[in-house]
Amino acid sequence: MLLSFVFVEIQAQKTYSTQKKKAINLFEQAQNNYNIGQLVDAVKDLDNALKVDENFIEAYILKAQIYYEVGQIEKEVEQYEKAIEINRSYSPKIHYLLSIAYFNTEQYRKSLEISIEAKTMDIKSERLVRMIDESIKAAKVATELYENPVPFNPVNLGDKVNSPYDDYWPMLTADGKKLYTTKNIPIRNDMPYGPNNAQEDFFVNYKQDDGSWGQVFSVGPPLNTPYNEGAPSISADGQTFVFTACNRRDGYGKCDIYISKFSDGHWTVLKNIGEPINSEYLERQPSISADGTTLYFASDRPGTDGLEDIWVSHLENDKWSKPVNLGDSINTNGIEWSPFIHPDGRTLYFVSNGHYGLGGLDIYKSTRINDTTWTQAKNLGYPINTVFDEQSLFVSIAGDLALISSGRANDGNGLDIYGFDLYEEAQPNYVSYMAGNIKDADSKEAITATIELIDLKTGELIMQPISDSKDGSFLLCLPSNQPFMLNISKEGYMPYSEHFELEADQKQGPVQNQIHLQSIKVGAQTILKNIFFELDSYDLKPESELELQKLLSFMKTNSHVSIEIGGHTDNQGSATYNQNLSEQRAKTVYQYLIDKGIAAQRMKYKGYGLNQPIDTNDTHEGRANNRRTEFKIIGM
Repeated sequence: MLLSFVFVEIQAQKTYSTQKKKAINLFEQAQNNYNIGQLVDAVKDLDNALKVDENFIEAYILKAQIYYEVGQIEKEVEQYEKAIEINRSYSPKIHYLLSIAYFNTEQYRKSLEISIEAKTMDIKSERLVRMIDESIKAAKVATELYENPVPFNPVNLGDKVNSPYDDYWPMLTADGKKLYTTKNIPIRNDMPYGPNNAQEDFFVNYKQDDGSWGQVFSVGPPLNTPYNEGAPSISADGQTFVFTACNRRDGYGKCDIYISKFSDGHWTVLKNIGEPINSEYLERQPSISADGTTLYFASDRPGTDGLEDIWVSHLENDKWSKPVNLGDSINTNGIEWSPFIHPDGRTLYFVSNGHYGLGGLDIYKSTRINDTTWTQAKNLGYPINTVFDEQSLFVSIAGDLALISSGRANDGNGLDIYGFDLYEEAQPNYVSYMAGNIKDADSKEAITATIELIDLKTGELIMQPISDSKDGSFLLCLPSNQPFMLNISKEGYMPYSEHFELEADQKQGPVQNQIHLQSIKVGAQTILKNIFFELDSYDLKPESELELQKLLSFMKTNSHVSIEIGGHTDNQGSATYNQNLSEQRAKTVYQYLIDKGIAAQRMKYKGYGLNQPIDTNDTHEGRANNRRTEFKIIGM
């Protein structure tokens, strides 16, 4: 559109850089052919005009416009260069158009230089001044990115993952054992493959014992239907699957977000996620948080800054909240698509053509500061980003492996899935995971229990999955550099707690934990692993409050039970010292509950000193395990 604006103005002047009538006649004949869409004939006329006068600037400009319109940008560059070489002061508009053409061919430094030269010329249009200023800003950023490439070595995942057709939207489960992709496959094999004979469906690969991927196969119904499905996202625990579908009978708009839950060993029938997420506008490309309670998506709904923005909604009391725009650190007056929220819950990757980058849609990273504030989007750099459109990015739970879809091989197989090592500065916070099963301690039958991962510093509930009803399995992401309390609860059972604090530089592997919950009965006991005391003291640390609140809630819910609170120490110091310390610590917890309204006659406290170790006292970790507070049922 801009190119046409510039050229029409030049035509309207009816003054040319040549005086040769034959050249002018050929040029005007080329104009007529151009106006009726006869572009090949128009180029022939222009070539003939240039044979008459090789310094005919307007002929080069029209040829440049034609090459732009047919996608031959390298030839477009040549024509503008020739025009400017003849007369560098002909028009700053031609400098600007050449700067755009340079940019679109990854000649970013040349784009910057020609734009700076244009600023020295006599520019009468304020609009053109703004456009050239914008070109300078964009070229400066692109030049910096292009001349300082980031590590990038993409590897095609092979023919067990990729098909002869387009393969895109890769997505790994948190344990890395399943790879989901979207494939645009032919509907009928007896018809030519193309837009009228292609359908988007979900496929999956399973990781083999040797680390390779098994053969890809369709996930089948209910996730796949006779319609198109795409852009999937799955929660880290594997329990929630969301995706985009368009033009369905139960849709609210052109494209909606749908959801399925994994229950009793299979996926439930697809369900439109409904209002307030879906609307009469576009909603697509969802990304669900690790615990399935936060949903990011792209939409052009009212409140969008540009063409499409990224929005977020939270699951509160089994209902999705009104979506909120992520703000101008992420969204622009252009397009923002393909959000991917990493299992750390704080790092968002997305694509945009509104931020300064390398051209087209680039991949960016932003980090959540709090519920409403994000860091300024950062371009992931060249050659991850190029002058072409980048579609999306998926990053593994550990943060070091990334997956993209690309047609860079030019092998006739369309888009393929590639994997690469993500360079350190672009990585999210390190995340590990805890996986296991929850079962009844006596019957060993699976239990459906509520699992809470809570930030001990802030009290924020990070994740709240539920163990699978069929086998009691669960998977829980464990972000690094934060102390966490893990609490597992089930009506009729003793509570279970754990304490986690992973160091990012240690990159601890997955935690496997088989958990057996004890039913509430006399003799049942549990360790309160998130009660902490000051060193050599019975003063509680502030971070103990969360565990104490859980114990208080248990006592209120189970008003028929009586308990003993027991204090234990390691073997450092004398037996007498440890006996007294353990009694005082047990009494502190006992007094806390009394102060909160629990009747004293329902409780006892006792110090066991160093007499009942549960681990060795020869290591730091073992002594830490021996220093503990327990409670057990002593009456019903």
